[in-house]
Amino acid sequence: MRYKYSLLFIITVLLSENLWAQDLPKWFDSESILATILLEKEMNDTFVPHGTGFLILPYKSKSSIIITCEHVLRNPTIFLTIEIEKKYRDVVRRLSTDEQREIVEQLKKDNIIWNTNEDFFRIKVNLKKDSSFFIHPDSLDIAAIKTTIWGTMPINNIGYKFCNLKQIGISRILEREKLSVGDDIFFIGFPWGIGSPDSIPSSKSFTTKSPRHALRKGIISWISEDYDQFLLDAISVPGNSGSPVFKVNYKAGEPPFFLIGIIIGHIGNDKLNIGLAQCLSINEIKKVINLADY
Repeated sequence: MRYKYSLLFIITVLLSENLWAQDLPKWFDSESILATILLEKEMNDTFVPHGTGFLILPYKSKSSIIITCEHVLRNPTIFLTIEIEKKYRDVVRRLSTDEQREIVEQLKKDNIIWNTNEDFFRIKVNLKKDSSFFIHPDSLDIAAIKTTIWGTMPINNIGYKFCNLKQIGISRILEREKLSVGDDIFFIGFPWGIGSPDSIPSSKSFTTKSPRHALRKGIISWISEDYDQFLLDAISVPGNSGSPVFKVNYKAGEPPFFLIGIIIGHIGNDKLNIGLAQCLSINEIKKVINLADY
């Protein structure tokens, strides 16, 4: 009899958990990943993971706008590393060697670097202030990259999807005034180069054939009353600079997440990380977007 009651209890608990899971919207939506981009720099003829950026939907500009940290853009160039669509690369790989070479050379004219044996490409951006990149008007650690990211590319006069990216629009943005301590959040990036095709030595075992973002979840632990910044109860490390921060939205029928800020660092120093990630709010991000969006 005791066994029967125990079995009944277990079944009831399992059913309750399933019903509860169905009532709550999923806290993470993969669309946020499609807006996030790996940033790399070139050192000694090799590419090194250098930070994270994310795409914002422009209203005036025909170019793409990528938001990141200003300190990530202190080199003459930056590289956007993006997964190339499988169908596109499969079609190219079935072509002759000469045809492949011609396509690669054509891409170079648009500052796109692609080795046809790889599953990703890089866009080289020459950083020119107030032209291809813009810094915050008050010198906060936010900047915008402005460049062209082609969504489709032709092969023998037939258009093929080139990459799968999403831009974050105004409907997915939440102002600082609507944030509260304790709000669930998540952020996406490439900490220590994890998930990048070319990683730093300590992360070599975490490299991938194409960029694979690392996801972290936490809560808002503190909000400044005087400045547009807040802290997360979450660990941020090098590589997370420029990571977008999203608030989880549990309301059914509404978007599952809202962009609320950007990771700029952590509280502590090079030897001590106390587990509080430092963020600037969307209010400050908008100031940079306004400079780039023309």
